[in-house]
Amino acid sequence: MKNLKYIFFLVLAFTFVAPVMSQSITEQAAKEELARRGLADQEDRIKAELSEYGIDINNVDVNNPTEVSRVQAILEKIISKIEAEKKDELNAKTNKGEIVAPVEKSNSQESIEVDDTEVIKAEKDGATLDEAIVDIVRENEEGKLPDAITYGQHIFRSQSVKFYNKSSDAKAPSSYVLGPDDKISISIWGLSVYNESFIISKDGHISPFPDLRVYLTGLKLSDAKVLLKSKMANYVRFRKDDFDMSVLVARTINVNISGEVFNYGNFNVSALNNAFNVLVAGGGPSDIGTVRNIQLKRSGQSPKTLDIYKYIQDPIVGDNFFLQENDYIYVPVAKKLVTVYGAVNRSYKYELLPNETISDLINYAGGLKSNALSRNIQIERRVGDKLEIIDVDFDLSSSKNIALQNGDKIFVQTVDSELEKVVFISGAVEVSGVFALTDNMTLVDLANKAKLKENAITKTIYLQRLNLDQVTVRYEVLDLRSALENPSGAANIKLQKGDKLRIKALSSFADEASFEVTGSVRSEGEYPINTNGGLRVSDAIFLSGGLTKDAIEEYAYIYRKISPTSVDLEYVTVNLKEAIFNPKSESNIEILPNDSLVIYNNNKFKESFFVDVLGEVKNPRQIKYGSSLTLQDALRLAGGLKLESDPERINIYRVDFSDNRETKILAANLKINDQFSVDEGKNFMLQPFDQIIVRKAPDFELPRNVDVIGEVKYPGTYVLANDNTKILDLLADAGNVTDEAFIKGIKLFRSKDSVGYVIFDLEDAMKNPNSFNNIILQDGDMIELPKANSLVSISGATKANELYTSDVYESGLQTFPYEEGKNAKYYINKYAGGLSDRGDVSKIAVEYANGEVKRMKRFLFFRNYPDVKPGSKITVGYKIVKKENTLNGEKKDIDWGSVLADSIAQATTVLSLILLLQSVD
Repeated sequence: MKNLKYIFFLVLAFTFVAPVMSQSITEQAAKEELARRGLADQEDRIKAELSEYGIDINNVDVNNPTEVSRVQAILEKIISKIEAEKKDELNAKTNKGEIVAPVEKSNSQESIEVDDTEVIKAEKDGATLDEAIVDIVRENEEGKLPDAITYGQHIFRSQSVKFYNKSSDAKAPSSYVLGPDDKISISIWGLSVYNESFIISKDGHISPFPDLRVYLTGLKLSDAKVLLKSKMANYVRFRKDDFDMSVLVARTINVNISGEVFNYGNFNVSALNNAFNVLVAGGGPSDIGTVRNIQLKRSGQSPKTLDIYKYIQDPIVGDNFFLQENDYIYVPVAKKLVTVYGAVNRSYKYELLPNETISDLINYAGGLKSNALSRNIQIERRVGDKLEIIDVDFDLSSSKNIALQNGDKIFVQTVDSELEKVVFISGAVEVSGVFALTDNMTLVDLANKAKLKENAITKTIYLQRLNLDQVTVRYEVLDLRSALENPSGAANIKLQKGDKLRIKALSSFADEASFEVTGSVRSEGEYPINTNGGLRVSDAIFLSGGLTKDAIEEYAYIYRKISPTSVDLEYVTVNLKEAIFNPKSESNIEILPNDSLVIYNNNKFKESFFVDVLGEVKNPRQIKYGSSLTLQDALRLAGGLKLESDPERINIYRVDFSDNRETKILAANLKINDQFSVDEGKNFMLQPFDQIIVRKAPDFELPRNVDVIGEVKYPGTYVLANDNTKILDLLADAGNVTDEAFIKGIKLFRSKDSVGYVIFDLEDAMKNPNSFNNIILQDGDMIELPKANSLVSISGATKANELYTSDVYESGLQTFPYEEGKNAKYYINKYAGGLSDRGDVSKIAVEYANGEVKRMKRFLFFRNYPDVKPGSKITVGYKIVKKENTLNGEKKDIDWGSVLADSIAQATTVLSLILLLQSVD
């Protein structure tokens, strides 16, 4: 059986995404999968051919990618060979006219694709392998299950109940029942400190102290905490509130789900899950499964019944259904399903227990709605091949105990909510709307109840009255004024059911008018005005709070429509100052409806000027110009001068545009003192658009630093004494190189101007100080002088994997001793087995310790391989494989991203599958 499972997993490897059933793999499942692939009779052959290649699947090193890749390639070859033989055999039989029986499809449930990376991530999060698979299958099922048709199914199909796949998902409640393999934590603080964790042994105990054994299996967490507290008190001093016990990692148990569920079988789950949680992993009851009579079976005990309706009403019920190893959850077929709809709060199909009645059904449906017609509830029932209607007066107490049958449909009708004896009034009244129609109610009665407004038009009102058909309407014109003056007269008619009075107001027939004031006033806005006018400019200014300080008083504009319907405007100029201070003047123009009075702001007509302060100041900026602005002010506003500035070199550039002539630039050079004043002590007045540039002192320079690390006598930071300090000068300041220095490996990194590493020959510079290799140093340079390195490394497309073990080869870099006078090809042939089939000889390169790189060169038919020096790194590049992807004779572009993704998926999946098969049994 074990070999069968191994071969089963190996066959699955070729999908690269493992189909995983929610059940654990059984012998039957393995056989079905092998049969589906046509390999059921090939187990012995596959084993034999693997052995011929020297492969024992039990001893595959899953940590060795080379070995995994080799196993994969050989297995592909074996399977392809078997499938080709079967195909040839099938074709031969078909050509001979022999009947080939079709392969019967398995009745097993549809497989679910599970990405190996999901499983690995779940295991890292603390789940076991089985728990991870169960959880991923459950997540894949989410959204795939059909909609619930019976009340109670929805909590499983909508994932309302959570499934815990690891202890970090939930905290064990006080009702949690402890068992072997639970990991618990005991903490004591205060007078004593004790923090330890224990795993409950197979026989159910822990030993907090060598001579103390406490049995916890079968106890609730709350009871175990009390027991441990009393036992530990004999060994450790603590107050009663300074003790705690909790479950760190819950054990994994085996639970079987069977019956009418979507996913049945054996599940490995965390013991934190109660029976309701585990049912989520199984997808919950199917469309025909019961939600009221689910059986929890345990060896040696009577079955317990799970009622989803009780759980919905009180989720604490779930604490009574914690599971133990090898428990069975069985979901029978539902026996009594009844549908209720109409005036109930939750129309649905419900499952009832044998002794439950129509009253229980109404309660499950959330009760009757306020408009329910409870005295005539109808039951639709099939009797034989006929349908019957049974009327039930639910108001009678005897009717509440009526028993229902499977398939019954209960309809609760609604009461007609339309009001009958009412009248309506709207318009110019204080209280509009619906009023009750009383006996002999008249027009005046309704008007008095609704309270007429002062602007109500009572001479003519309209009555909308239903015709005899009670659908169409007619209008009658009434004189409410006469009825009010003489309530006993003929005008005060009697009202009928459904009458609607409409009373218009005088305002409905009035044209509203307004004008607006905008701009430099304290309260801009729109103001109502009589259609005949009556207000003037001075009044408009007063209504808008008066002018602001920046308002232009000499003129304003009225934008006036030539006619109410015209879009053309007339611009009327107004002298505000005269209109305000001499209201009787002609300037105080009358305001007409729809006028717009615009008051302008002085600031909008002033041009904004500025000066610029640039150069060696702390805060170069542009400053708004003012007539009193001086050079001293501008320099202060710019933060003052920098340390490197030259106060004797202040350049000022000025634009001369006097006399409306062509502009020209004037320049001046000033000297200032510590107070930013010119030497004469006078304030230098600035003009618009002046540019002030403070120059840098010509010989000012901060210390320039260079870092030296590695094999010198005094490594550290050094200051360049002059502009021409060279690398030999600096090494001399650092006490020169040590005896262990690797001269050829020196590196110079220049951060200035983003230059990066500078390659040079220190040996040549030491032999000839005037050589160009004796580089002049700059600020920020870093010199690194490593220790002597007598090794050479090789990486890339070589045959090193055929020469060395996986521990050496997997690092991707092989290191060897330096041999003087040898080139790169020598090292590759001697130490790396030569180039691999994918190696490109033109891409052989040597990187020297100082960062210099040399590559293989050609001269005619000869190859010149680069020399190797101590500390060198030899790399061999790969050939570029050009592959044409064709379809129907046409070339297709290759999606290299997909190729790379598929390759990574293949490698990851094969590794995961070998891990799985080694863990089987």
